[in-house]
Amino acid sequence: MIKIQKNKSLKKFNTWKINSRAKYFCEVETEKDFLEIFDFIKKEKIKYFILGGGSNVVFLNDFYDGLIIKLKNNSIELYDFKKNIEIEAGVILDDLVKFLQQKKIYNMANLTSIPGTVSGAIFGNAGAYGLEIGELVQKVLVFDLKTAKFKEFSQKVCNFSYRNSIFKQSNSRYLIYKVFLKIGETKKEQNLSYTKLNQYLKKKINPNEIRKEIEEIRKEKFGDLNKIRTTGSIFKNAEITNRQFKNIQKILPDIPFWDLDNGKIKIPTGYLLDKLLNIKGKKFGNIKINKDNALVFYATVNVTGKEIFNLIKKIKKNIKKKVNINITSEVIFIK
Repeated sequence: MIKIQKNKSLKKFNTWKINSRAKYFCEVETEKDFLEIFDFIKKEKIKYFILGGGSNVVFLNDFYDGLIIKLKNNSIELYDFKKNIEIEAGVILDDLVKFLQQKKIYNMANLTSIPGTVSGAIFGNAGAYGLEIGELVQKVLVFDLKTAKFKEFSQKVCNFSYRNSIFKQSNSRYLIYKVFLKIGETKKEQNLSYTKLNQYLKKKINPNEIRKEIEEIRKEKFGDLNKIRTTGSIFKNAEITNRQFKNIQKILPDIPFWDLDNGKIKIPTGYLLDKLLNIKGKKFGNIKINKDNALVFYATVNVTGKEIFNLIKKIKKNIKKKVNINITSEVIFIK
């Protein structure tokens, strides 16, 4: 029978180390666990939140009056001549990338050092250096907390888009159980198209060195995420209309941009924060901005969820005032 803990500290379950507590807390691993959790939620009539690695969440209050469901299942299985892989939702994403490299499979190397679990990566369609995990998905096995049934979602049904998916849109209805990815085993299947990645890598690329190179790139950009209190990037890059872009160019003529297939233009939000707000290296209460990357916020041991929320809200308001666009936070706030 699944163990339900009461008044559980969540400090070690979020990368900000916010000292919040949950009324109820449990870890799920088997299909039976999922069914028992459904019965508990229905009986107690309580709210719940599904927690992966805690790398992209902020607990707003000192106490969460509901159930935190922590994913514990973490097995990895290669099959079909090593071209496909079945991963349980609780696997740490970076452990998966490392595991594949040991098997001489390199086409997930772009996702090196991204914090959190595979389920969290699927939830937010995590990506880096030209690759999003949704591109590799064959199907996702989920537990529907509304119907108490397991369901399979194809890649198309998952509705992946930039840092988004059906799971993010469904208000925690679906508990991701297993993920099935289409992976490669040859050097040709590596994704090295991202411009900045090419700038760092040598012309003659040794596939065994790609993960190491990306680790160094991310450390330079974000710092060592294992040693600091952060979620990495706070904001998504902004997708704007051509008209909005032309207005911004009048203020920031050198702003980088990318044309998107949907007719919109993507611009780096970090560039906006740096050039318009000049926040690099500055400190706001218990939060400090990375001196090299305006998207990365660090926190002290005393930071609260409300302090993070208020700073993000203030920055969004200031950007709106200066260039009349809305920027979107990657952080999930849990009330």
